[in-house]
Amino acid sequence: MALVAVKNLSFHYDDKPALKDVSFSLREGEFAVLTGPSGSGKSTLLRILKKEVAPKGRLAGEILIFNRPREELSPRLSAEIGYVMQKPENQIVTARVYHELAFGLENLGFPKEKIESRIGELASFFGIASWFRKDTAELSGGEKQMLALASVMAAGPRLLLLDEPTAELDPIASEQFVALLGRLNQELGITILLVEQRLDSVLKLADKLLVMAAGEIIVQGKPEEVLPRLENPERVALPSAAKIFLGLKGSGPSPLTVREGAEFLNKYSPGIGEFSEKIEFGQRVLKIRNLWFAYEKHSEVFRGADLDVHEGEILTLVGGNGSGKTTLLKLLAGFYPPLQGKIKVFGKSPKAHGNAYYKEMIAYLPQNPQDLFLEETVGKEVDGETLREFALEELAERHPYDLSGGEQQRLALAKVFGKKARLLLLDEPTKALDPQWKGKLLGILKARKAAGVTIVIATHDLDFAARVGDRSGLVFDGRIQSLAPPRAFFTENTFYTTAANRIARRLYPEALTEEEVIELAKKYGERDEEN
Repeated sequence: MALVAVKNLSFHYDDKPALKDVSFSLREGEFAVLTGPSGSGKSTLLRILKKEVAPKGRLAGEILIFNRPREELSPRLSAEIGYVMQKPENQIVTARVYHELAFGLENLGFPKEKIESRIGELASFFGIASWFRKDTAELSGGEKQMLALASVMAAGPRLLLLDEPTAELDPIASEQFVALLGRLNQELGITILLVEQRLDSVLKLADKLLVMAAGEIIVQGKPEEVLPRLENPERVALPSAAKIFLGLKGSGPSPLTVREGAEFLNKYSPGIGEFSEKIEFGQRVLKIRNLWFAYEKHSEVFRGADLDVHEGEILTLVGGNGSGKTTLLKLLAGFYPPLQGKIKVFGKSPKAHGNAYYKEMIAYLPQNPQDLFLEETVGKEVDGETLREFALEELAERHPYDLSGGEQQRLALAKVFGKKARLLLLDEPTKALDPQWKGKLLGILKARKAAGVTIVIATHDLDFAARVGDRSGLVFDGRIQSLAPPRAFFTENTFYTTAANRIARRLYPEALTEEEVIELAKKYGERDEEN
C-alpha cells in the first residue's frame, strides 16, 4: 500500500495552472527525488502535500497520505509529515538551539521528561551536542540547516519533505547533509521526497526520480533508467556521470556516481588535453591589504587578508559555510569598515566615494534575492529591456514574492545587471537556477567582462566557478588562499573540484567540465572492450 498517492492533481494560483494532472505514489520507506527546471512546479507540489504550508489557490484531484485524504489528517498525523525549507532562517523560530529542538514537541503537548529525552537523543544523532547551548543566530549555514532538520525530526515523522535543503550549503556540508538523509531513510525507514537541483550526490540514494516540466511530471522511475529516457536532458541538472554517459551515447542504465562514471569512462584511452589559460590583466581596480575584520571580539573572520582584482576580471571565491565569502563581499560593498588594513576600490575606500559608489560604481547581489525587492510587481522592479533579457515579461504583473525560487533569483540578477555598474559583487548567483539559466548567466557575465566590468563571485557552485572565472581562490582561515586560474586551482584540489574532474582525473587530469571529458574521450577513442 502506498504511503502517498497523488492522482490527477491540478492547481491554479490564478488563471495560469501551476500543476497539471500530476499523478505519482510513494511506498513506505522509499527515497524519491523530484527535479526539473525553475518554475516547473516542484516547490508547489511539495507544499501541497503538507496542508499547513500549502499555497492558496484552486486545487483539483486526489491526495491520500497514510491512506487518508490530506484534508482529513488530524494534527497528530499531520505532525508525522515533516517539512524542511530551503532557507533554514525561515524555519528557525527561537533564539537558542535547545529551545528550537524542544519547540515542536512542546506545541504537540509532550511531557517535559519525554521532551528532554527526545532532544538529548536528537542532539547526539545529529552531532549537535557541541553547539547545543549556542544562540541560533551564531550558527553557520550548515549548522542551521542541520538544526532545521533535527527540529522536524523531533516529532518522529514517517514522511519527510525537503525543498532544496542543500542550496545554501558548501559542497562538503552538502555531502554531509545528504549522507544524513540516507541514514534517516536506511536506518529509520523514513519515506523521503526531496526537491533538488544538484543531483550528483543524491541520486545514489534514490529509489525513484520524478522529473517535472511546465507543471507536469514528464517521466518517473528508477534514476538510472529515467535519465536515458529524457527528451531534453539539458534542462535537468544531471549528475556529471550521466552527462558524460549520454554525451558519449552510452547504452543501458546510466551511471549516477563519480565511481560509476569513472568505471564507464575507463574503456576510453588516456590522453592529455591541450588547454590554455593565458590571462591578460587590465589595471587594478580593487586592492586589499592586511585586512582584519570581526563581528565579535576574538572571533576574527579575516586575519591579514590581501587581494588584488583587475579591470575586466571575473574572480570566483569558494570555501566552506562561515569562511567569510559573504563578509568579504559586504566589506567591498562598504557595508562595514575593516577593523584594520585597507580596502581600495577604484583608488579610494568605499566610504570616500560617497553616494556615487552605490549609484554608479558597484552593484551587489545578496544571498537572499528578496532583500532587493521594493515594488508590488515584477514589471516595476526593472526596465523593459532587462525584463526581456532575463525572460521575465510573462511575470511582469506578478508580485516578486509569488515567484518560484529560480524566478526570484532571475529578477534579483536583473536588478543588479540593470544598474550598469563597473564592479559586480555576486553572492551565490546560480542559486535555484536550472541548467539552461546557468548557461545564459554564463553568457551574460562573459559579455559584461568583455565590456570591462569587473566581477567578484562568492559561490558553492564549483562547476560554474570552473566555467566562468579567470581566477579562483579559497577563503579559509581569514585569508584568500591558492589564487590561480581555474584549471590550475581545481585540478590541484581533491574536494573543491568539479565532479567531471573527479570522474576523469586518471584519464584526462586537466579536464574540468563534462564537455571537455566528452571531447577528449571521442578524440582518443575507445579501447578494446576486454581492457
